Amino acid sequence: MSYASKRKYKLDLSSLHEDHEDDENAEIEDCGQSHNGLYINLLNSQIYSKYLNEPWLLREEILQKLKSSSLDKSIPIIIDEVQRVPLLLDEVHLMIEEYDLKFALCGSSARKVKHGQANLLGGRALKYKLYGLSAIELGKKFDLRRMINQGYLPKHYLSSANKAKDLWNSYISDYLKEEIAAEALVRNLPVFSEFLRSAAFSDTEVINFSNIARDCGISSKTVKEYFQILEDTLIGSLLVAYRENPKRKVILAPKFYYCDVGIVNNLLRRSNIEIKSELFGKASVITPIKESSGILATGDLQAELLKWISL
Repeated sequence: MSYASKRKYKLDLSSLHEDHEDDENAEIEDCGQSHNGLYINLLNSQIYSKYLNEPWLLREEILQKLKSSSLDKSIPIIIDEVQRVPLLLDEVHLMIEEYDLKFALCGSSARKVKHGQANLLGGRALKYKLYGLSAIELGKKFDLRRMINQGYLPKHYLSSANKAKDLWNSYISDYLKEEIAAEALVRNLPVFSEFLRSAAFSDTEVINFSNIARDCGISSKTVKEYFQILEDTLIGSLLVAYRENPKRKVILAPKFYYCDVGIVNNLLRRSNIEIKSELFGKASVITPIKESSGILATGDLQAELLKWISL
């Protein structure tokens, strides 16, 4: 969900329903202004095409607004889905250095930025990751059964079971398949779709690249590239081994975790996972990993999560 959604979903934990009341403070439309701020949404095809062909227009337009006093320099300029036009990062860098402007850059994938020789704004930007709901946020309203069945995303968690299922169906088909295909990240979409399902069977477990390659009819090298795509697009993450104890032999292959159990449920066609069932135990394994990742990302702890499985 973008920072400037005209309809803002609030966590009404007393009723666990969506609040669709208009929030006047959030009424910033695509490439529009409110309260002397600026929000640019690169999902808008017209805006995307303009900056893709002429990225310097961003700087010209912002400087013009500053001259006319229609833009408050103290308010961060929000650019949503910035990874779609990596060259804009050069313009952002220039405006930070020469005009002392502030930016909030949002994106759902780091692949184009990391692998496209884009300006990474080294030393000039702070990185934050937006996680799904956590037990700490929900407090006494935390419902493990609901979270395991519907996932961690606010809209999915707060919806009815049937609505959450429809939302995940849309997410899997529209983003995981079509968006990745549109970004030309994979050449063979049917094979990648099969890989997503194989990866779901490996969720929370040590990855056997050879087995997945055999199941999908592709090479182990391609399987590793596909897992890298899931990491770069923030769909999943690898948990690597702790290696600092030379006295014990450990399993070095990483474990894989999808970012949300709702993805796994959809890919494996799970439904109505009951407490105390064997499936509930497996599905809940990701919860402590997710909670710990959120705490480490938002706190001041200088630590990382690692796995330890000795032979």
